[in-house]
Amino acid sequence: MLDRDGILSTLKRWYDGFRFSPREESVYNPVSIGAFFRSGGIFSNYWFETGTPKVLTKTMQQIQITLDDVRDPIISRDTFSVFDITEFAFSSDGMKNSNAKRIIGKQKFLQLLYQTGYMTLGDVPEDGLSDSYYPMRFPNKEVRDMMLEEMHNTNGEYY
Repeated sequence: MLDRDGILSTLKRWYDGFRFSPREESVYNPVSIGAFFRSGGIFSNYWFETGTPKVLTKTMQQIQITLDDVRDPIISRDTFSVFDITEFAFSSDGMKNSNAKRIIGKQKFLQLLYQTGYMTLGDVPEDGLSDSYYPMRFPNKEVRDMMLEEMHNTNGEYY
């Protein structure tokens, strides 16, 4: 049985890590924290149980996202400044409607993973990357484990 410090560090590893700005504190996933306490303190992948967007898995397949693409990627800040949700208006089969062109690339897909909470901004060292580029990462164990499992189910790859 974990003591208080053990519970807090395990909660942090499982459910903390979402960040909205590169040098700011991270936040816990409120859905998962609430489910953790409702379950009587059982660590599990609660957030993924709320539903895996099929558009993400279909798009991963369509544009051939690999594990290398999500392993510590770096994304341009400009990618965030031009975010347009209508670019991601795929139907459940991962295709846009017939009179629209397919337009999503890997950088845009990483942006979509950020916007949907599957990836977050990583640490930006003071003497490291410029403010024009952001390292990305999975926010926590819960999301990383389930996203990698989904990638394996979609692409047959292991992390």
